[in-house]
Amino acid sequence: MDVLEQRFLIGMERIGHEITSDKVKALQELDCGDLPVKYLMYLKVIQDMQPLTAGQLAEALQLTKPAVTAIMRRMEKDGCMERRTSPDDGRVMLLSLTPKGTSVADAYTQASLTFARKIRQRLSEAEFLMFIELLERGAGIRP
Repeated sequence: MDVLEQRFLIGMERIGHEITSDKVKALQELDCGDLPVKYLMYLKVIQDMQPLTAGQLAEALQLTKPAVTAIMRRMEKDGCMERRTSPDDGRVMLLSLTPKGTSVADAYTQASLTFARKIRQRLSEAEFLMFIELLERGAGIRP
């Protein structure tokens, strides 16, 4: 590993720790501090797409249907998600968040926004724009 790779990894670890800390703090205020970060991201996807089917959720998360079924069971058990029969087709089950699930997804979003604002305060506008562009390229969002 060269010096640039080391600096990159240290920076990514610090950013990851900071964003995770912000999210955990927000969720502890809701008594949900033990939820895994991926679970929170899944809630956010449901919130953005609801109502949706299990198949649509599996496609959006790029997971298998059995994996999504396990996630849905936990979310229902936790009181964060509910299934209901589609009014258009009684054979189809639609997923949506409960008020608790909405509160948790909103807290996750707010913690992410708080983190983004911290980064923005540390950088000039030009640096922040460059940071966003580099993140998008690194994530494969933009060429």
